[in-house]
Amino acid sequence: MNRQQGRRLKAVDRRRLTSSWSPIFAFILLVILLSDAACGKAAVSSDLSWRLRSEVFELSIGGAGGTKYRVTHMTSPPKVVVDVALSADLDDSGELEVGDVAVRRVRASEGPLGLRVVIDLAYPLPRPLVQADGDALVITLRRIFRSVDETQVVPGVWFGQVRGGEVHGPINVKYLRVDVGRPSLRVYPALASGRFALDTVSRAARRYGALAAVNGGYFHWTGRPLGLLVLEGRLVSEDVRGRTAFGLRADGTPFIAPLSASLWLEDAWGRRILLDGINRPRVSGEAVAYTSHYGPLPTARGVRVYVRGGVVVAGEGSKEAPEDGFVVEYDENDARFLALATGERWTLRHELLPDVGGEVVFALGAGPTLLVDGEIQITGTQEGFQPDVLYGRAPRTALGLTADGKLLLVVVDGRAEGFSSGMTLEELAFFMKELGAVSAMNLDGGGSSTLVVGGWVLNRPSGGEERAVASVIVVDAAGEEL
Repeated sequence: MNRQQGRRLKAVDRRRLTSSWSPIFAFILLVILLSDAACGKAAVSSDLSWRLRSEVFELSIGGAGGTKYRVTHMTSPPKVVVDVALSADLDDSGELEVGDVAVRRVRASEGPLGLRVVIDLAYPLPRPLVQADGDALVITLRRIFRSVDETQVVPGVWFGQVRGGEVHGPINVKYLRVDVGRPSLRVYPALASGRFALDTVSRAARRYGALAAVNGGYFHWTGRPLGLLVLEGRLVSEDVRGRTAFGLRADGTPFIAPLSASLWLEDAWGRRILLDGINRPRVSGEAVAYTSHYGPLPTARGVRVYVRGGVVVAGEGSKEAPEDGFVVEYDENDARFLALATGERWTLRHELLPDVGGEVVFALGAGPTLLVDGEIQITGTQEGFQPDVLYGRAPRTALGLTADGKLLLVVVDGRAEGFSSGMTLEELAFFMKELGAVSAMNLDGGGSSTLVVGGWVLNRPSGGEERAVASVIVVDAAGEEL
């Protein structure tokens, strides 16, 4: 036995008993044996034992080689039932506790053929292999396995499902493979509700008329993104620690890279005033800009200047930033902003570093990195993630790019006993590589992990229902019918 040897369940050895029984008892036993034979049941003892190996569970039924048997594979509830033409006179309770993550117990009792053996499973496993080994019948179940199904949703978009078993339990994964080079398809990040507020992935997909969507980056409970967000060339949210981001260049080509943002005001003569942040609460000593994405502005803690159409306008006291402009808030004694006089022209500008080979029109930060140039490279420590993200097994959402120009949107279910136990970052990185990704990154996970296609939530959010999120990544298939 390689890893674990189960204790043995034996039927009564009649030869040993008859040696000490009285002749009348021996006669009664002979009648029983003849009766069993008439009913088609083999009058031999059975010996049940099990063992676990690295990838399989094996159950051996001694004395069953060459006898009549029937094996039934069930998925709800998950179990394997083995009926064998053997006597079912057992010398104990008839139950063996296995305690494996996949196989719970083995039960023996009377059955229609004589002996019934039930293998109770924690979750469905592939159909067993049944073979004779000498005088024994051996039932082999694969505990480590993968089942992959992939089908086309619309031209250029494929939906895949992966079900499997691992040493830590079951996994269930749903994913989209998108040909981002196809003219009719667009993949881009967006605010779930159109501004800083929370909404579900399914409602966000309807809002944008999208074929599909997954949850995006991290967020504050108020709906404010926590990480880089660039929408249609406008910086909407600043980066956190220069973490990994998914982006799209002006030519539509996608990339995954760590990105940092710098932000400033610039006038017609090229003069610059550096800003400390955008679309977040300001603290003393800072200068922060607000755009219409923020929604209702926080309580003012300093001087505010409103810019419409690139021109400084008289203080309006408006509760929101203008759609065609922005608001800057700063300390009253900050002399740098004396130049923001009414009628002056100022523009809000930003820069992303490092250079990714072109103008970035969309970007969404999350992280950490999982794959770089086809090799596993998890940057969680460098990006300052907490241990629960770094080492925990949880529901996950990930994005990957393949060598042949496809984009992968992957959702791993988790925290669901008997269905899916989730993945660690390392397991997720290996999985993304198996799917063909050469670069990949982690997105927000846990209860946020959600995949919607055609208006339907296709995974099982760990909270039992969709969690409202701040940002999403949508797949727009305009012109393609579902």
